[in-house]
Amino acid sequence: MLRILSIILGISLVLTGCVQTNNKATPSSDELAIQQVNANMYIGDFGKRLDSLTYEFQHPVNINHFEGMRFIVHAIFSATNDTPSTVSKAIKVTSVKVHGKSLTIGLSDFDTQNLERLQIDSSVKALSTYQLNYYTKIRTVDEFKHHTFTAKDGTTLSYWLYLPNSQSPTPLMVWEHGGGEVLKSSYLRANLEANRGATTWIEHHEKTAVLSVQYPENYSFGIADVPDQFEQMQRYNTAKYELIQTLIKSGEVTPNRVYISGASSGGGAALRFIMQYPKLFAAALVIAPKDTIVPLSDRYDLAYKFNAGPNALRLSQAEYESSYQEMENALSDSDITSVPMWFAHALNDHICTRYTSTMMYDILKRKGAKNIHITLYSDDIMRAYNTPYNHFSWVPTLDNARIINWVYAQRRP
Repeated sequence: MLRILSIILGISLVLTGCVQTNNKATPSSDELAIQQVNANMYIGDFGKRLDSLTYEFQHPVNINHFEGMRFIVHAIFSATNDTPSTVSKAIKVTSVKVHGKSLTIGLSDFDTQNLERLQIDSSVKALSTYQLNYYTKIRTVDEFKHHTFTAKDGTTLSYWLYLPNSQSPTPLMVWEHGGGEVLKSSYLRANLEANRGATTWIEHHEKTAVLSVQYPENYSFGIADVPDQFEQMQRYNTAKYELIQTLIKSGEVTPNRVYISGASSGGGAALRFIMQYPKLFAAALVIAPKDTIVPLSDRYDLAYKFNAGPNALRLSQAEYESSYQEMENALSDSDITSVPMWFAHALNDHICTRYTSTMMYDILKRKGAKNIHITLYSDDIMRAYNTPYNHFSWVPTLDNARIINWVYAQRRP
């Protein structure tokens, strides 16, 4: 999807080192005739990162046009609660490449969150501008296609689908996004752009399809005690099941290699999808799940405890035993012990309590689950990944090739 943005650019570097083959003067704006500029991005741990600009010209360009060129770029970021005034940052230019009718300026990549504008000052007048209309291009994300699907009961899904170029059926990863990416509080395609949850499988070089539904709004903590929301979640799961069956029947997806992963609200949604259709999935990677099985967060005031110490995130022995028994009873309604599962959670998650993961792991293990794993991240590990909150355990998890390899090694009998 292309989005035209009006932006201002800024970085400081004099480009030198090109082989000079003649003494051609700096080209005029008419000679270069810029057709459009592309801001080339990719999805990092915390969203979109910009790493190059590509100028597309009407006519082929010569490297000599840019010999000894000065090219200065500044990224200007809008004010936030932490920075009450705009901030200008110098961005390093790393490379200059000319190919046919295009010029690509490589940049030291940077996070585009709160990016207000870019500003460019260049000795090549045609490139120097205060305000530039450019197209945003995002690697991998732009290869997803947007669709809608209506289930037999009338439930409608707005979803994004990536299909690899393949002559035979491929595995399918179902990515369940977090609450911050629902349409009510974000924007169309935020489920693909907020983090690497939808893209990491493809960029890990797996030949895989990826499906991600973008939900209209988030659900409450303790959804099991909120009948109308719980019923809606079940309808969404039925619709997703029907959609996946159409992909299988069309020969695009391998029936015994349907995987699911989700984080935060998406992790909780993934658990309920697995419980509703346990025979669908070959493996699951559940990250920092919300409490969709037992309503722990509201009951014991465990959600959004940003300034609380570790003790405030703990249950008493009596609370733990009571909740454990309640989760064991809930899990007895659906046998999911045959589904290979890997849980990942920060020990001191201040938003979604780790007990959903640790209790469920222990209960399934006791029930006879043979292929089940859990990774718990210490505060030190979360700091090492520069996560803003301990909740962001998808950052180290989606960076772990061992876990991703494990997921794709699973097959449903």
